Amino acid sequence: MNLTPYVIAWMLLGVGTVGLALYRKFQTMREDDYIHIEAWRKPQVAEQEVMAHKFHVIDRVGEVLTALTAFGALALAFAWIYARLNHL
Repeated sequence: MNLTPYVIAWMLLGVGTVGLALYRKFQTMREDDYIHIEAWRKPQVAEQEVMAHKFHVIDRVGEVLTALTAFGALALAFAWIYARLNHL
């Protein structure tokens, strides 16, 4: 049983997960950490709301990618063990 294509797909999924985490990290570096609630700072409030929504979406996608990567690793491990046990 040749698992190479599945390992490559799993590695690409892992690279995508790490890439998304790095993207989020770089986005938070330019985030405004102060909470603006004054009426005269309405543009900053709107910008913070947009960024908060963006981070929420990135976090949800990141959770799904992390779960898929972990599930893929388990599936590959079980497939490898199954293939080795059948060759004994």
